[in-house]
Amino acid sequence: MEKQCYKLYLDPSIMKKYIVSVVVIVGLAAQHLFAEDARTSEWGSVNCNAQMSIGLKGNMKEVATNQPFGLFIRIKNISSNETFHLYHRLGGDRLDPSLAFVVIAPSGKDVSPILELVARGSGASVSVTPSQTHEFEVNLSHLCKVDEVGTYTIIAKENIGTPGNQPCWVVSNPLHVSVVAGRWKPENTNAPPGF
Repeated sequence: MEKQCYKLYLDPSIMKKYIVSVVVIVGLAAQHLFAEDARTSEWGSVNCNAQMSIGLKGNMKEVATNQPFGLFIRIKNISSNETFHLYHRLGGDRLDPSLAFVVIAPSGKDVSPILELVARGSGASVSVTPSQTHEFEVNLSHLCKVDEVGTYTIIAKENIGTPGNQPCWVVSNPLHVSVVAGRWKPENTNAPPGF
């Protein structure tokens, strides 16, 4: 029996197309992985099977010295079998002691809002089940004065109700907010103050 030998001929123009396709696919896969890393780095560290994330409402990058602004807050339950509970007061601002903020001005001064303990008031309990993310907004500019030009550092903390009703604070990622000099003018003069 005679052994047959085949010579493989590769056309360089076809090889270029395949190589370009492979490079594009690898680039897209790497971009997706790095984008995923960027999203997960926006979360604070895990505590009590939960994570917390804050950002400026409306994807704002900076605010003027007198401009009202809100925070978009997410709390993620990463457990597989525990439900935790959040208390939300009704109204535009979250003024209950289960939510706290640390706000450091550009000068290094602590300008954190001091929230008084409220014994009674209208509100509701929100259950966050396993693998669920709860989202809400807070108008932080109504709670503390942000009038110094420069970069503020903001951290949010939420006391979540755990199965044994033990206090457990979940801490967000640090958010750096750039405050610029200038007078902010509302787009809609009939709109109520706030956000």
